[in-house]
Order: sequence, then structure tokens, then C-alpha cells
Amino acid sequence: MSLLKKGLAVFFAVLMCVLAVSCGEEPVETSGSTESTSGSTETTSTETTASSQEDPIVPPVEDIDSDNVLLSEKHGEYLTVKYNPHYCTVHVEEKQGLGSSSTITVSVEMKPGYAFDGFSENKAIANGSKSYNKTSYSKTYTAETTLWVNCSMTYVYHANGGKTASGEETYTDKADVTFYKNPNTMWENGTFVRDGYVLTEYNTAPDGTGTGISLGSRPYVGGKSSIDLYCIWEKETDASDFTYDKSANAVTITGYTGVGDTVVVPAKIEGLPVTAIGMSAFAKSSVKKIVLPSSVTTVKPQAFGKSSLETLVMTDKVIDIEDSVISACQNFQNLRINAAKAPTNPGYLESNTKFDYLLWAKNRKKIVYVSGSSGQFSFVASEVEAALDGEYAVVNLGTNANISGSLWMEMLKSFMNKDDVLLWAPEDGSYLYGNTKINDRFWRSNECNYDILRYINIGNYSGVLSAYKTYQSGLSESNRSYAIFNESVNNNGDLFNARVSEPGKFMGDNYRLNQFAPITDEYLMADQLYEMMENGVRFYIGSSPKVAEVAYDKAKTYHTPESFAAYMDKLVQKYGGTPIAKGEDHVFEAKYFADSAWHMTAEGAHLNTQVVIADLKAQFAKEAE
Repeated sequence: MSLLKKGLAVFFAVLMCVLAVSCGEEPVETSGSTESTSGSTETTSTETTASSQEDPIVPPVEDIDSDNVLLSEKHGEYLTVKYNPHYCTVHVEEKQGLGSSSTITVSVEMKPGYAFDGFSENKAIANGSKSYNKTSYSKTYTAETTLWVNCSMTYVYHANGGKTASGEETYTDKADVTFYKNPNTMWENGTFVRDGYVLTEYNTAPDGTGTGISLGSRPYVGGKSSIDLYCIWEKETDASDFTYDKSANAVTITGYTGVGDTVVVPAKIEGLPVTAIGMSAFAKSSVKKIVLPSSVTTVKPQAFGKSSLETLVMTDKVIDIEDSVISACQNFQNLRINAAKAPTNPGYLESNTKFDYLLWAKNRKKIVYVSGSSGQFSFVASEVEAALDGEYAVVNLGTNANISGSLWMEMLKSFMNKDDVLLWAPEDGSYLYGNTKINDRFWRSNECNYDILRYINIGNYSGVLSAYKTYQSGLSESNRSYAIFNESVNNNGDLFNARVSEPGKFMGDNYRLNQFAPITDEYLMADQLYEMMENGVRFYIGSSPKVAEVAYDKAKTYHTPESFAAYMDKLVQKYGGTPIAKGEDHVFEAKYFADSAWHMTAEGAHLNTQVVIADLKAQFAKEAE
């Protein structure tokens, strides 16, 4: 409420005149005094791009978007307005109508540099709703309606030696920030061209010494209204350095006869597209880096086998590839994937949100909750933020129990700072305990964020490319906008849709015991955790929820306080950290679970989160003594 009161003080300081309201089904769009403000922001954001990073009044990165939160405000009986106060100021005027109806006028004034993309009803424009583009919107409401205030920032792309398809040196793109705080960059869609070169990434510095971002992945925005990104090109290796086979329509690379450390496969040879890398084409070579153009769709077995390969750059146009491609490549550690097609898999939406919030919070004091699907269905990060009075940004990194915990911990090393809290609540199964095998669920979860690969040494993991091929084979042909978001997930990464358990469905055998998983000999995750702790990260071990009727009635003494404490001791011996949970506190009746022992109802998620809050507060109090 304090944020709302603060916002209202601003609203009343800039009250605008509004026009007469309409009582029809369609809203009346009134231009008002704010229209010129909105119209000027797009020009301002473009013109100030070059100097924005030098502006002495820009606050520190950690404070620049402290109010960057999607608000959901109720007005009258029926209208909910969703907007982000970091991008705009919103004024709402209500006039009571007949019965419970009311006529409400919503006006918006944009903050400097941001663009107003229009109002939309019930869904954001990114999710397919019609846009009403005037900056004042009036309507009589007689039924529940959500009104979205859609906003965008600016990405200024510099061709940096190339050109845009229309011959320009820069390209300005509006990036939707209605929901995401760090929008995806453009995928490789032909916007930028440079003869004889392959576009390998965007970078925050023209010489490539800044932060690299793969095409279609997320840069760190830091609350700015505009950022500059530079195309980074690599010159194609001369065709004479290859042996190749030609068909009527395409070229397959069969060998490499050159001597360079870096090979950039040409997009065309003799006027034909290069579409495949043949079997053993680079086998036993001393090449350290190979760049594949977006024309390549197939990489045959053993293509790079027993070579000195360290880095492979490719696009997601490659759909036929498997693990044998990098067989016995002892030095392989960097996999970079540029998006060369729009996303297709609807499953990416939750993980896309989680990474967006983690990226936003990287310079903030934070708590990151790591678990499997019980994290999505039984933990509410936004409740923890509120209970701790906003002292921490709380990121729900609960994803899927079949994605390697080692991978999450290795990634988190780049985000966790001194005094941040890493709260691990593992589930039954080997993956969350450090199994380093990659499966297609990892790829499905990160279709819109291939840059997760920048935070890990991919050579530590097995099954990487074969799992990628499986994931590719399951994709549909439909395309999605990167700006689409799952309306059942909040900015923290919590699922907040209604989850109910069917009355009478639970019969005991419907849920298996969420057991104590065997502790394996996979030491990679332990290494990552110890490194974070050495850097001052507070690593706490919590508990995933358990179904009482299984844990007690079936397992009898299996989940006693003594057995849980003994198991926690084993975890500490392997991974280090501080246990903060009591197992019996995380055991709940079956009525609080939905379709599995890891998926709680909304009420169950609230109850479990309250226990987590109590665990955290008790630990904080102990540390303060």
C-alpha cells in the first residue's frame, strides 16, 4: 500500500482534464494533455541514446529501477488496471453509474524515454489483445475487466561494419516492457547484412569487449529507457580452405585444410548455400572455434571428433545434430546458440519469466529459491518479498526436477553476490542433486534464453546435443512473439493460477512418497556451491513439501524428525550449507495437493510458503545474535 500511496501523490500532482465519458460497449479514446507527451517519448529515447550512459544524474544501477513492478490496482467493482510505475504515471477518475456500474477514465503520462503502446482489455497487446492508442481511455464497466497499460523501451542496434537490409547503419526497435524487464533482442531475421561475414552476437561495446548477447536472448537493461547494442561480425573463412561436396541445391563441408584457430563456415560456396557439415569434417583438427552460419541445418556424426574445439557458435536452424559431433573433444566448453527463428514452444514462458527476474535482480540483495516443479506449485516468492518488507528481491527458480541442479548452481555463480541467499529445496530424484546429464526439458525451458549457456561450461555435461535434437524434433511450426508472457505467472516466477485437488480423488496410491533421494558421486554441484559460499553467499537447505498420508501412513517412520535431521546432516557433509527446515513442518494433508505430490493447490502453496518464511526469519534472527 505504501507504493500505491506514493503513486497517488504523484497522480494528484499531475491531474489532467478528461473528456466526457461514453456509456457504450466500446471505450472512448480521449487525447487529453498527455498525448503529446507520449508522442514525444519515442523521439527522445532515440535521440538521447548516445549520451544516456554519460548523464551524471543517472542513479546507480542497483537503484535505477527500484519501482519496476507490475501493479494490479482495483477501481470500482469491476475494473483492474495493470501498469508499471517505472514507465508511466497513471491517473484514474471514477464516476458512479446505475447499480454497481461505474464509468472510469484512465489517463497515462509516460516517463521520459519510454513509449506508450496503447491500452488493451483483459490481455496485453503482446498476448493478442486489440490496442487502443489514445492516452486517455473511458468506459462504463458492468463486468470484470482488466485494463493493461502497454509500454516499450528502445533497443538501438548498430550495424557496426555492416548495414541494415535497407542500407542504414542503425536500426531502432521498440522492445515491449509491459511484463518483462529485460526484453529479448531480435533474432536473426535478415535485418543486418554484411557480405563475407557472419553475425555472431550483439555486444554492449562496438569492439566486442562489453557484454555479449546471443541473438534472441536477453541483455541486462538496468532500468534504462534505451540501450545501444552493436553487431559483432566474424569474417568467413575462404572457401579454398575447405573440401566440399555439391548437389544441385546445396553444399556439404567434408573437410578443412586451413591452419587457423578460428573457422567461420561461409553461408555460400559457389553460389550455393552451405547446409551441412559432413561426417568427421573437422575430426582431429587443431581448430579451437567454429562458427556456423544460419544456412547450416545438419551436422553429421563425429564432425568435430577428437579435435581441439573449445567454442561452437551455431543457430537454432541446426536441427540434426547429436553428441557424437563433439566426441572426445576434451577442450570443448562454450556452446553459443543464436536464434534464427521465432520461438515456437509454449513451455518456455515460465522459465523466461524466471530468468528475466533473476537478470533484473543481479545487482540487488536477493533470495533465490531452487527446486523442481514443487517450486512452481508450492512456493510463492512474492509473499516472501512482502513478509521481509521488500529487503530482498525473491526469485522463484523452481522449474523441473529433471533439469540438472549442477547446471542451475553453475549459472547462479554469475548472479549471486555476498550476503545473497540461495535456498535449495530438493525433490526426490537424482537431477536436482547434481546429475550432469542434460535432457530435452532443459532445452524446452530455455528456448527464449539460449544465453543461459554463457554462464556454464557445457563440457561439464553429457547428452547436450542429443537432447537438443530431441527438443528440436518436438517443435511445432507456429511462431510466437518474444513479448508473449504467461498470465498465470507473476514477475517473481510464481504460478498464481487456481490449482484445486479433485474431491475424493486421493486414494493413497495416487501419490508416491517424495523420498530422500540418494546422494550421488556427482561433485560438480558441490564445487559450485562451495565456490559461492567462499564468495559470501548464504546457502540454506530447505525442504520440498510432503504428502502426510504417504509420508506417515505408508512410510510409517520414514519421515520422522530424526530421519529428516540425519538426512540433512548427509547433505551438509556433501554440499555444505545450513539446514533451516524441519521436515515435519513441510508435511501437509493430501487435500492441499493437486495432481501430484509436488503440485500443491493455491492454498497449499500459501501454507508451505508461510513455513518457508518462518524458517528464513528464524535463521536471520539466529545470524543477527
